[in-house]
Amino acid sequence: MDNPDNQTAYIRRLGEQIVALLLWAASLAVGFMCFVYIQDLTGYITASIVVGNMSDFQAARVVRLVQMVWVVISGMILLALAVGSFDYHSKKAFTSQSWRVFAWTFGIEAAIILLRVIIVPAPLS
Repeated sequence: MDNPDNQTAYIRRLGEQIVALLLWAASLAVGFMCFVYIQDLTGYITASIVVGNMSDFQAARVVRLVQMVWVVISGMILLALAVGSFDYHSKKAFTSQSWRVFAWTFGIEAAIILLRVIIVPAPLS
């Protein structure tokens, strides 16, 4: 028969891994939202820069090209974040290093969201 202390430790570790999985999923969801916001930011900033120097058609093409490039780059970053953070947090759940990585991840994602809210104007209804 298993030792009750081993069962308690197993249940505790399982609970920690479930919480880490939920935090990872939340981080990935917010990361996907940032992925969309980065596309908005790059489109707005590029349009602000190039619209005065080109025709509308040319400016739209440049904006779309820049958005596509940034979508590929941010998509690769999001994929690396998803895979790397899952592996990291599954091994180091509930350690100070794991919490630090979560804090940095959510901090950077919050900065991207805040930047988008500040820079891109709300659409007029």
